[in-house]
Parts: sequence; structure tokens; C-alpha cells
Amino acid sequence: MAPDTVEESPRVVSPASTAGDYYDAPMSPMSPLQKEVSPEALVVGTTQLFENDSIRFVPTPTPSPKDPLNLPTWRKWAAVAALSLFGALALAAENVIGAMVPVFVLEYAGVDPKVLGQPQPPGGQGGGQGGLMTGMGGPPLWQVSLLASLPLLVNGIASYFLVPLTIAIGRRPVLLFTGAMAWSGGLWAGYSTSLSSHLAARAFQGLGAGAVEALVPLIIQDFMFIHERNKAISLVGATQGLFVLALGISAPYVVLRLDWRYLYYITAGVGILVWLGLIAFVPETRWVRSDDELAGKQVYALLPGENRPRLDELHYGPRNKNSNFGMFNVETEWRLAARSIWEMIKTTFFPNVLWVILINSMFSAIQNANAQVISSVQIAAGWKFETIGLVFIPFVIASPFVWLFGGFLADKVSNWHARRNGGRREPEAHLLSLIIPLSAGIVGPIVVGYAGQNIESVSTIVVLVGIFLIGFGYLTTSAVVSVYLVESYPRFAGPVLVNVSSLRLVVGFALSFDSTTWIEQLGFMVNFAIYGGIMAGFALGLPIMYIYGKRIRAWTAGRLESPYEQTQVDPERNSGQSVEKQGKPRPTNQRAEITAIIMALEWALQRYKTLHSNPKLRITIKSDSRYAIRCMNTWIYKWSRNGWRNARGFEVSNRDLIERASHLDDLVRDLGSVKYVWIPREENTVADELCNQRLDEVDGR
Repeated sequence: MAPDTVEESPRVVSPASTAGDYYDAPMSPMSPLQKEVSPEALVVGTTQLFENDSIRFVPTPTPSPKDPLNLPTWRKWAAVAALSLFGALALAAENVIGAMVPVFVLEYAGVDPKVLGQPQPPGGQGGGQGGLMTGMGGPPLWQVSLLASLPLLVNGIASYFLVPLTIAIGRRPVLLFTGAMAWSGGLWAGYSTSLSSHLAARAFQGLGAGAVEALVPLIIQDFMFIHERNKAISLVGATQGLFVLALGISAPYVVLRLDWRYLYYITAGVGILVWLGLIAFVPETRWVRSDDELAGKQVYALLPGENRPRLDELHYGPRNKNSNFGMFNVETEWRLAARSIWEMIKTTFFPNVLWVILINSMFSAIQNANAQVISSVQIAAGWKFETIGLVFIPFVIASPFVWLFGGFLADKVSNWHARRNGGRREPEAHLLSLIIPLSAGIVGPIVVGYAGQNIESVSTIVVLVGIFLIGFGYLTTSAVVSVYLVESYPRFAGPVLVNVSSLRLVVGFALSFDSTTWIEQLGFMVNFAIYGGIMAGFALGLPIMYIYGKRIRAWTAGRLESPYEQTQVDPERNSGQSVEKQGKPRPTNQRAEITAIIMALEWALQRYKTLHSNPKLRITIKSDSRYAIRCMNTWIYKWSRNGWRNARGFEVSNRDLIERASHLDDLVRDLGSVKYVWIPREENTVADELCNQRLDEVDGR
């Protein structure tokens, strides 16, 4: 080394380097490698909802206007309304058309379904035992009944593919594609010319409607805070009553005056209008968040008296046409999508998830079995075919109760529970709101079974009461448990929703696809009493989950190890929105590697100040990090010219450290030259020794 030269000792950054820990030490009360659990650590799913009697926003929104949590209130509820109409239409079409099984039995037996308008329909009375649908010839009864139950099976299977796809490419493309499948499947069914073609169309329609069960709640939780989710998600079930009433009452008249095919034409036409509403009001909502953001921790700097960060349009840019109406406008996440498949398998066996699956499966089976046979019960009771649509009135009456108990009161109960718990919200608080709907789910099938068995002597009001209890219990429970599981496992929101929605439909299909045959063999009372008894057995798990649910979450999902550490999400995943933190982000390998470069440059400048002359610096910094070397040799020049944005227009990751390294690089070059050289990992022993020596000096102070 020449006397007038200062040459920096080689500094090598390895993935295990502690340089990042050193640089961030003043901001990190606990080392990220420390395995002790803070006494203030939160079990995953537990959130601090209230602070000083003020509600906090959970998940924590970012300062970006493009964050779906920052959508204007009117836009959020417009999106909820569009999603609710889409979901309600799909579910109502399944229920109402499923109730038209007697029509299809006649159609495929070669009998004009309009004979149902005659005073004495074919098949006789049969005492409510399904006599109407037997002895007609044609395909087996169970095969025709698949028109009602097959869409449920396909719907359930679809979610296993649709949700991972939304994680990979975004919610909006998948939602709009499946929405188009739903109404185009209806047109196909209307133009079908055989039972096999009709079944294929119903399966295709069910595939499109698969978005309702898991994707709609997933999208709603993307842009609604946890204290609003019950009201939003329950609106899907409540809105269903409007479509059920309209379709249910009009369906018999359409069949008799026109043709059953017009049911499909009408629902497809309305479906197209609702689909246009999705295009207009539901933007892309996928947003990758850290565990701390999902838990509602204060990740961003807040001004005094404020409980959410201010929007920063200057830094992140305003919402534009692309963020409002664009498709494929988020980074693809195929790795996360693949991981979600494993998470689906894993979460299936979580005790609380498995319990919810069992509860929902029984509700699905009861609802489907009831839909298949209720029209036959009415005709056997002497109802005119034109009036059988009135059986859907209980759904309409149930709709406001679904929103009241599953939305408004459920939010009130969970928020009240959080206030009593020192402001800390536990997902198990939602289970209190299941007591009434589960009771309805036990009593409802027994009432329907009794009325069906004794339809000639029992008032029709008894049948309607049973239908009301089943519909209210089913829709309310579905809304509440969706919110419960998403809050319990925010990181696994998609997988747990898939499990609950898909398996309940698959199991529900298995328990009800041949219910018409079972009723012929066992009778209404025995068949539906079995359903009610099984539901009662599953409901006994409610107090167990309420008491031990938090321990189950701690066992299955763990804790957020420290209330001080804050994880960082790569901003390029969220359309270029950077995630600024209050203080330093948790150290990562890349931050450690850039930090080591900063330390080397600072050390060189400090050495220069100790010299008595003004030598020309010639510094060589060696690292085994290709990322750090490329940053300093190439990328910083391009990024600085582009305002610290990369080639895709997204803000550069680790910008704070890279800008500092660039500034120090400029200072050193003013005094001489600096080279950044990559070396293999095995040559980093000198750097390890220097890092350890430096850390020993810091610890000894």
C-alpha cells in the first residue's frame, strides 16, 4: 500500500452476517434471533382493537391511496353491494332452480311440466313422501336430483383452484371470469336439449358460482377493517332473500305460462347486469401485508390524535384508472399461491377449522335436502303449483334477522367483548353470536321433518317456520364463522375460507345428494331428525372452542414474538407502494448486506480524517452478495436518475439504506475511487472475524 493511499480492508457480507443487527441495534429492543417470547406478545389473531377508549384500525392501513383499506367509504359499500348482489343471485338461483326438481322429473320423463297446473298433478298425493316424483318413468330420480345438488359439489371443488389463483394473479380477474361463467352457464342450461347437457351446464354454472363461497368473503376482508366485517359479509346472506323472493314466487308462473328455460334466461340476464356492477365497483383488492400490519400494530408514523396514517399521494401517487378498473395490475405471486395449497391442507386439521367445517357441512346438507323436497311437500299438501313459490317467503323474513344477528349485533357483541377485555379483541368473541343460529339449525330440521311427515294434518305455517329457522341459522352461521376464521388466521385467510366453503359443500353434497331416496325409505321425520341430532352434537363444541380457542390458535399459528419488531413487505408486491416504517424495519439479509457496505464506507471516511495529509483514496470493498455488488456498481445510478424507482416504476426496496450508501459512495469518490468486487462465500473468513471483533467492541461498551 502506498504511503499516500488508504485502502479499505475487504469486507465480505454473508447471509448470516450480523451487520444488519448492528446497524439496527438502537431501534431494536430485542434481537430478531432471540427466541424468548415477550410477555406482551400477541397470539396470532388477537388484536388491540381499542386504545384509550378509541377504536383502532385493524389491519393497519398504509399511507398509499392505492391500498384497498384506504378506499372511500362510499366505494367500499358500493363494492360490498355489488358483491352481495352477485353472491345472492348465484345462491338464490341454486336454491330456487334446485326446488324445481318435480318440473325436471316430468320434463325428462316425457311429460309436459305444465300439467302441474292441473287440479290433480301426476303421481298422486303420497302423503308428502315423495309420491309426486315416483312412478313417472324416465331417468332415475337421484340422477334428476343432481340438477339441484351437483352445482354444490362443483362449487366446493372450484374454490380449491380459484383462491390460489387469486393469490397468484389478483382477485379481480378471477372474480370477473367466474362471474361470466355463472351467467353463461345459465344460458347454456336454458338452451340444453338433454339431461346430460343440462347437468353439464349446471356444473359449469356451479363452477362460476364457486366465487361466492370463498372469494367474496376474501375480497371483503381485503378492504374492510375487522370491526366492520360482520356487517359487510352478512349482507351477502341478507340480500339473498330479495332474489329468493323474486325468483321463488315468479318461478312457478314462468314454468306454467312460458317454459322452465326462461328461469335460466332471466337469471342469466340479471346476472349480466350484476356482473357489470362488479366491473364498475370492485377494484383489485389483493394486498400483501406483514404479520404486524394484519395484527394492527403501529407500523407507520402517526400524528398526535390520529389513529391511521395520512394518505401520501405525493410519494405513492393517487388512485388512477388502473388501480380502480385495471386487471392484472399486481405482481404475480405464484410462490405464495403454491404455499397456499399446502396451507389449505394444513389448516384443514386445525381443531377450530375442522369444527367449523362440520357445522357448515351439516347446514349445507340440511338446506340442500330441504330445497330438493319442499316443493313436493307443498303439492302433496294440496298447494297449487303456482303458489309453491310462497315457500320462499321465510327466506325473505329471515334476511333482516341474518343481518341483525350476523352483522349488526355480532359486531356489537365482539366489540363489547373487546372493551371488557382491556381493548384486546379475541376472535372467539364471535362464537357468542352463534348460540341463537345454531339453536335454530337444530330445531329447524326437526320442525320440517315433523311437518313433512304429517303434512295432511299439520298447518302449513309449521313448514314455513321450519324453513325460516333453517335459512336463518344457515346464513347467519356462514357469515359469522367466516369472520371468525379470517380473524383467527389472518395470514391463512384464503386457505381457511376455502376449507370452510369447499369442504362444507363437498360433505354437504355427500349427506344430501340422495335425500329424496332416503326420505322414501325412512320418512321425513326420521331423516330430518337425524340431521338435527347431528347438528346438536356438533354444536356441543361451541363452549370448547370459546374456552380453548386461543390456546388452539397459539398452538397452530404461534405468536408475534415481540411487540417491537415490525416485518416489512416487499413494496413491489403492492403495485409499487413502499411500506415506510416508524423506526427501522426488521433486519433482512439484503438490509444486512447493504448495511455492511455502509459500515465499510463510513470506516474509510473515518480513517481518512485521521490522516495528516490529503491522500487520494483507493478503496476496494469485497462482498459475497451479488445483490449488494450490483446495487453499488450498476443499479444506484439508474435508480437515482429515475427518482429511486425501478424499471417497472415501483419504488426501490431498502431505499433508505441504498440512498445512504449512494451518498457515502459519492463522498468517497470525491476523495478518490472505490471498487466493489464480488468474491465467493468461502473467502469471507476475514470479514467474519472483523464483524465479530467489531460487535465485541460494541457489546463491551
